[in-house]
Amino acid sequence: AVAGLRAAHPGLGVGLVEAEPPEAIAALQAGDVDVALVFRHTDAPNARPGADLSRFEVTVVHSEPIALVRRTTDATPDGPDASSRSGDVPPPLADLRDAAWIAGCERCRADLVARCATAGFAPRIAFETDDYVAVQALVASGAGVSLLPSLALRAHRNPDVVAQPLPGATREVLALTVGAPTPAAHALVQRLVEAGDAARD
Repeated sequence: AVAGLRAAHPGLGVGLVEAEPPEAIAALQAGDVDVALVFRHTDAPNARPGADLSRFEVTVVHSEPIALVRRTTDATPDGPDASSRSGDVPPPLADLRDAAWIAGCERCRADLVARCATAGFAPRIAFETDDYVAVQALVASGAGVSLLPSLALRAHRNPDVVAQPLPGATREVLALTVGAPTPAAHALVQRLVEAGDAARD
């Protein structure tokens, strides 16, 4: 998105400030940034309500599946959860009630807890990190299992993990602006939408 924006608008400056969604929204409200790129889990059962975005212009940039991530050796036909299921279909979360779990940021942890509650158990969270490389390294070492969005797996994929989309679990990436976006912010949002479309291919 940044490369495309710079190519189309060579005089336009682009900066990046990394923040979790609540901090990103606060920065947008304060006028510190022109566009906030945030995410929300769209279908988490029993999840607490997300931030009220009604005061913003909201553009859906990307919708992605959430995957169950396990160590490769645990997901093979000879692994502990071997069954007649297809290798592309993860086991029900209830089958992993005794597993150690690796949770992410506050919102990702809430999504994990809500999904496990629907499956009838409270996950035993052994590690918490929003570093997707670290999550996969922990999974690959056998320290636990996790849920990760597909973009995280596109950015980095540990060869010793298996990621299987969890049926019905999705996450939306949203671009927020305050009121009608400025021409520069509008151009960035359009590039983000194009990048989101490309990520679905």
